[in-house]
Amino acid sequence: MARISKLHTKEKLTLLEKYLQGYVTATKGAIERYYIDALAGDGQCEIEIPDTSRTQTVNGSPLIAMNIKPEFTKCFFIEIDLEKVEALNKLLGDFPRDRYQVKPGNCNLVITEILAKIPQKAPCFAFLDPEEFEVNWSTIEAIATHKKFPQNKIELLILFPYNMGITRLLPYDRKKFNEETATATLSRILPDNSWVDVYKDRIKGRLKPRDAKKRIMNIYINGLKGLGYKQGFIYSRLIKSTLGRPLYDMIFATDHPLGAKIMKYVFDKDWIGGQTSFLDKLT
Repeated sequence: MARISKLHTKEKLTLLEKYLQGYVTATKGAIERYYIDALAGDGQCEIEIPDTSRTQTVNGSPLIAMNIKPEFTKCFFIEIDLEKVEALNKLLGDFPRDRYQVKPGNCNLVITEILAKIPQKAPCFAFLDPEEFEVNWSTIEAIATHKKFPQNKIELLILFPYNMGITRLLPYDRKKFNEETATATLSRILPDNSWVDVYKDRIKGRLKPRDAKKRIMNIYINGLKGLGYKQGFIYSRLIKSTLGRPLYDMIFATDHPLGAKIMKYVFDKDWIGGQTSFLDKLT
């Protein structure tokens, strides 16, 4: 059974789909192209329709990737929940078996096994969509360093859980701060421990909430730059609830100018509001 999600999930998946449409068009001259979904889920989502009691079933990221034309040579789907693995395998049953692999397991533990199956010269895109803190920085690093210069890096689209996760670890009320939990988690998902200085400045009243978020985001983005993703080719888009409450940010990273151009276009559009066509501008 597809999980019940809010409208923001549809927005996130639409961003992914619109970018992948541009990505496969831009790489149609390549002999092979690959896709990695590090937290694939069960393949479908049930989206609540605002102000109604109805829902809409939409394709999750695995079905989006498998249905994109021109096709990916192979899609790799990683999922830790065995019930979701079973559901995803069933959902993908009508596709040619050699076009995908569903890999049960923790993405942080199996990513090197998946990367070993991806040729360094082939275009590759990776989608990392955690519910909270499931993706270690070491996994981002492994993906980013898989291809050796001068090959273009694997492109990344990452859900960054600042508003729905990190803020809970760094409460303004110092009495609610759990140093052991925050340190263990943030040192695992961020590129370094400079978040400590941000939090100290925040509880001393030196930073407003939006400035604290900006600095934490910059820590993450600077980490991506340190892995070789180019200045000016890293974009983020804030995803909000239907009430306008910030939920999380989608961060995209590439070292290819065309990829940056496509995603900038995608991120600048309100696709949920009905704007759907952009491929003509790429051909």
